[in-house]
Amino acid sequence: VKARGGKAEQDLEAVNASIDKVYPDPDHPRRIPDPDSEDMLSLRRSIQHFGILEPLLVTRDKNNDYRIIAGHRRFIAAKSEKRSHVPVRILRIKEDISQVRLIQLTENLQRKDLSPIEIGLCLGTVAQIGKLKQVELANKLGISQPMVAYYLSMKKICQRAVHEVEKRSDDFTFKVLIRIARLKTEKEQLSAIKSHLAKLKTPVRTIELPKDQETITVNARQRQKARSFHWRP
Repeated sequence: VKARGGKAEQDLEAVNASIDKVYPDPDHPRRIPDPDSEDMLSLRRSIQHFGILEPLLVTRDKNNDYRIIAGHRRFIAAKSEKRSHVPVRILRIKEDISQVRLIQLTENLQRKDLSPIEIGLCLGTVAQIGKLKQVELANKLGISQPMVAYYLSMKKICQRAVHEVEKRSDDFTFKVLIRIARLKTEKEQLSAIKSHLAKLKTPVRTIELPKDQETITVNARQRQKARSFHWRP
């Protein structure tokens, strides 16, 4: 099997590894998921019924243990289900942390496993360690240079703002995050987050129809239409 890693292709060896010999990368940009969260419970049910369909991507360390490059969620789910072994693909590369990060990022971009903020942090690490320019990162990842710049801008979001975004991550599109990142102070960023969330709370109005008719609930955008509504018996 062949996998692209950096400039050259690397051989992959597939094995069924003891789960006790596998461990998460401590510097992986993504947080360790809660095994009891809704999406993890769904993954655990899938593993119960079908097993791990796609092997974890790992490197072998000097102790012959396996450090995960991609597949942290599958590993946590398998461990929660008390699996004794997990399928892995061993990537044979030199201990080049920038190359490892680049592979992790590529794998997660393909699966859309990382948030824009996590991608930005990982890209920043790769750029710094590998001394890569934005154009070089774009070429390696197969995305445009402006997109790399947008991801890197995520590093400008302050820690408190990141924490607030993570509470409601589904409510923040990449476009909204870019606007927040352009704000220079923590106060401005937190204010923008609060304002954005407030806009999502659409006011609700109830209209009572005559006698035994149903109650209609409409949102703010429907109010004008509701005002011109005429009930006919």
